[in-house]
Amino acid sequence: MLFGATVVMMATASAPSPIYPLYRGRWGLSVTMLTVGFAVYVVGLLGALSTVGSLSDHLGRRPVLAAALLVAAAGTAIFWTADGIVSLLIARVVQGIATGTATGALAAGLVALSPVRRPRVGPTMTAVGTSIGMATGAGVVGLPVQSTSRPDAYVFPVLTLTFVVLAAVVLRIPEPPARQELRPTSLRPRVRFLANSVGAFHSVRQTAQHATLLGAVLLSLGAFGLAVAIAVASAAAHVGGSVVAGLGVGLTFNGSLRAISAVTTAKSRAEVFSAIYVISYAALSLPSLAAGVAAPSWGLETTGYLYIGFVGALSLGAALHAGRSRAHRPAGDPMRTAGDGEPHSELTRC
Repeated sequence: MLFGATVVMMATASAPSPIYPLYRGRWGLSVTMLTVGFAVYVVGLLGALSTVGSLSDHLGRRPVLAAALLVAAAGTAIFWTADGIVSLLIARVVQGIATGTATGALAAGLVALSPVRRPRVGPTMTAVGTSIGMATGAGVVGLPVQSTSRPDAYVFPVLTLTFVVLAAVVLRIPEPPARQELRPTSLRPRVRFLANSVGAFHSVRQTAQHATLLGAVLLSLGAFGLAVAIAVASAAAHVGGSVVAGLGVGLTFNGSLRAISAVTTAKSRAEVFSAIYVISYAALSLPSLAAGVAAPSWGLETTGYLYIGFVGALSLGAALHAGRSRAHRPAGDPMRTAGDGEPHSELTRC
């Protein structure tokens, strides 16, 4: 059920994208206003992740997830009845808040429900659910866009009802026994996971590290393929580069989630995953916004090359770093040969 909620939540985040051109024509919006519509979603999302994203560590997964799903239903209901740019901006902010509130709890819940002997299941389902949701949301909504001028009249009622049903069902999930005490400072904006998790990468099993290394290599190759696609104007190269880069993103994200979840406890799991998503969404959105600002002045092709070069350089650096870390690990290190069948520390049993 949590996997399905993850897919639906992420699909809803990308669902409005194919409808934006219709909004532009319907309400006479400029490209700048559509960019603002994207930006306010990120503001709501990051604001929620950095404040209430860890709330389920204190209040429990069920009440926080149920509330977040109902907020998501409110967001899709606003989309359903939107009559102008103000409604669109409000809907996007509400949607961002709902996603940011639910993300940490969903990821923490999936990890907590993983079998003790298969701790990688939760992080893998989180990564797969996120990827599937983001991809299918825009893809599925794109179908009615081609056949009707009012796809929002069909898509958003269905999503609203789905979120209401999920909110009712989520109250049946089991709660973890450990919770943090809720203090006045608990909702202070912060991104804390970081020092312990960086050190934790030295103690994770080989398979998680291998997934991260392979993902970084594929992302580098995918970026190169996309640059070639721009240079030769090849649709085949564009599709191929996109697929390879997508595989790289999935593997890297999966490996990182598995590495970090292996050293977190139930008391702070939602806080840690919220911090991960703050960084992930910032890395996804800020360069895209910068590219949108730069494109009118520099041109789409030049901006594309710069964007791809930036991504390629980062992913290549990550691949080289992961390769060096893997090579320097002692041959007798149990983490070098450990499999996925047994948790490698007491922390993974939390």
